[in-house]
Amino acid sequence: MSNPYSDLFAYNDGSSEIPAEAFRISPSGVEKFFSDKVQWYTENLLGGPKKFTGSTSTVNGTCVHAAAEVVSEAKRTNTPHDSALLDEAVEEHIATYDDDEDFDTDKIRGLWRTMAEPLIRDFVLPANTVSAEGFIKLELLPGIFVGGSYDAITSSAPTDTWEDIKAGKHAGRLTVRDYKTASKKPSSFSYAYKLQAYTYAYVLTKLGIPIDEVELCFVVQATKTLPVRTVNFTLPFDEHAKSFIEGILLVIADSAQAFKALPEWRYLLMGDYRQKIT
Repeated sequence: MSNPYSDLFAYNDGSSEIPAEAFRISPSGVEKFFSDKVQWYTENLLGGPKKFTGSTSTVNGTCVHAAAEVVSEAKRTNTPHDSALLDEAVEEHIATYDDDEDFDTDKIRGLWRTMAEPLIRDFVLPANTVSAEGFIKLELLPGIFVGGSYDAITSSAPTDTWEDIKAGKHAGRLTVRDYKTASKKPSSFSYAYKLQAYTYAYVLTKLGIPIDEVELCFVVQATKTLPVRTVNFTLPFDEHAKSFIEGILLVIADSAQAFKALPEWRYLLMGDYRQKIT
């Protein structure tokens, strides 16, 4: 009998929902378009290798996310979850990295539960989560999409349901939230995370889910002197924020379109003279 929680670790890249020939902008990669332009074009439009493919921290974060999703769904549907099966599914996932020296799987085994429990206690259980881990997409230009999976959408009204929201009959303010694990306590909403969160909020709003704010929910590793801590940050998703992120996404979409159509100008788009066709 297969473990029903094993599917939590299968990343949805949208390949089943976005045409194979289309280009997809990832919300998590929006900031990299500006901070590491050469690498962004290399990975996304030249078929080059990815600079970052995962770490001990990202695998630990995946395990914490899985636990949060299971508990969130159990609360939303008012059904119990199976902790033993969840533990088994997490262990199976961690074990896939045991032979890779780039991953400290013993550290992950010692961390994920100690971080998942405070995150669930402080953020998941008190919230009315109406939807979790949903893949969303929006076509910005013909053949150019923005899409990815959000962590959770919550409503400030405890009785709101996903059906209410889709029908425009909800009473509460809607928040799209992202769960993050960290080794050090952050002090603010970073610019990269702001662009990622705004992208999810923009796509959801364009799809008829009117997001009012974005939220980052952090769980921070314990130190020698401090226990595991949680902290969250919110930003309003108002008309200014919508206009701001829309402009950024359209710049990226236009750039991707120009990159394909005008090979002779690729070096200018990338800011890399080595790419000039001579």
